Amino acid sequence: LVGSEMCIRDRYSPYPIAVYIDLKMYYVNKAAVKLMGAASPEDLIGLPVEGFIHKDSTRVFNKRVDTVLSGRFLEPVREKINTLDGRVIVVYANTVPIQYDGQDAVLAQFTDLTRLEEYERALIASEERHRALIEELPFALVVHRHGIIK
Repeated sequence: LVGSEMCIRDRYSPYPIAVYIDLKMYYVNKAAVKLMGAASPEDLIGLPVEGFIHKDSTRVFNKRVDTVLSGRFLEPVREKINTLDGRVIVVYANTVPIQYDGQDAVLAQFTDLTRLEEYERALIASEERHRALIEELPFALVVHRHGIIK
């Protein structure tokens, strides 16, 4: 997409979208502003992208940026990001090379996985508690469905 076309389309996207030029934030939509803990796009525009990358994701980020800037497409990846309001969030990041305002740029689209991962951890903990409870029962337990034991 041409840069201005993309702006019109993603302005209303529910997914956080950002454009990086020379590894600085150049454009962010409303969803990205919210995700990054900012009050407005101006809080993010011009900031170096590296400042948002959590130390656990730095190596992967650097490798991916070089690849995308060379014009190649990559599969999305899980990354940790530091937000302006001090949170560390987990996202699924999809980055692609684009032309934006006549310049080589990177378009990044994010899906916040933070709550999903919290839910997964809670589910695993719950399963472990229930398994421990069943294993410690002092009597036999039979589970059946419609009178059929499998």
